Amino acid sequence: MEAGNGKQLEAENGNGKHLDAENGKIERADSKLIIINLFLRIFSFALSLAAVAIMVSSKQTKLVKPPTLPVAVPLTSKYTDSPALIYFVVALSLSISYTFITSFTTFWVLKKRFSSKSLLKYYLVLIVNDVVMIGLVGAAAGAGGCIGYLGLKGNSKVGWNKICNVYGKFCKQLSIAFGLSIGVGVVLIILVSLSAFSVHRLARKTLN
Repeated sequence: MEAGNGKQLEAENGNGKHLDAENGKIERADSKLIIINLFLRIFSFALSLAAVAIMVSSKQTKLVKPPTLPVAVPLTSKYTDSPALIYFVVALSLSISYTFITSFTTFWVLKKRFSSKSLLKYYLVLIVNDVVMIGLVGAAAGAGGCIGYLGLKGNSKVGWNKICNVYGKFCKQLSIAFGLSIGVGVVLIILVSLSAFSVHRLARKTLN
């Protein structure tokens, strides 16, 4: 009888632990994944902020002699001269807002210690939104990179002259901003992979 009661108590204790895990205790492995997710989002926020700051401050004035004038005149090159660069700033600004919000919500999830099912739903939402942001940031980096290439090489077939030989500082700032935007995209891809791995772990745990 005592042995039977002991086994029953162990079974009840085991069920209690299972219920605690379902009701809001995140395992150590899951907590580590959430912490990594949080730090990557903060890093992505910093990269996005730096890219926008550099792009917005990219401005250079040089004395240029237009073909139609006999003297050189001061001409300013800035990001607002190109719709593609304006889109770059808008897209990366959205990335700033998104990574700030998701960093806050991820920190909140870590503190609140959601159940496995709630955490699974949260990761699924993150994956969808992260993929959308990858598309936005990737398009911005591609559009900006195209403008940067034209500035560096020009296009003789349509009569577009290169400008980076004149506006060197401006082009250098653009290249740094484009590099940072690629970094944002890479971090977001890592976040999607990390969230997918977390979904796999949590789905197995929930089904079992």
